[in-house]
Amino acid sequence: AFDPDVADNSREATLRKGVRLTSQVTMIIGAHAQIRQGKEPIAHDPAWTETDDFSEGRAAVKIGERWGYVDRTGTLVIDARFELARPFRQGRAGIALAQKLGFIDLAGKVVVEARYANGRDFAEGLAPVALDDDAWGYIDLDGKLVFEARFARAEPFADGRALVVVPGDKEYEGKACFID
Repeated sequence: AFDPDVADNSREATLRKGVRLTSQVTMIIGAHAQIRQGKEPIAHDPAWTETDDFSEGRAAVKIGERWGYVDRTGTLVIDARFELARPFRQGRAGIALAQKLGFIDLAGKVVVEARYANGRDFAEGLAPVALDDDAWGYIDLDGKLVFEARFARAEPFADGRALVVVPGDKEYEGKACFID
């Protein structure tokens, strides 16, 4: 049987079944979109234990305990070597190595070293990153620090502005502000 837990109705087996089923939802949605466009759906590889949505021609797939990326044909184009893999935005995707966040390009080359405690996706050429959970700043597509890590919270840019929370300043402490 395709499901190794088909005869096991224990709580643990049911949870494993739920995780396997949930991880297939994005592939089902993707297959439906392909069919609606008159294209062949991408065949699911049983080695993929989890999948993510396509973004910029790539989808993150989990193989064993590591994440990599497939193209629209389902071919693995970036080896499964990451602890975490986020969707591509502006030609960059957040990845985790040794429990630190960095960014790769569409070819899988690490363009921003994995050294951040946390981060969000690129938007308008900048990504919020945290050196630790309390100090957020912004880097550009090459990893250069553009806004020093001095915010308690930082969100991606939209329409030229980003929401941040300023710590420690008597006038603005704990208040949300916009930067541009």
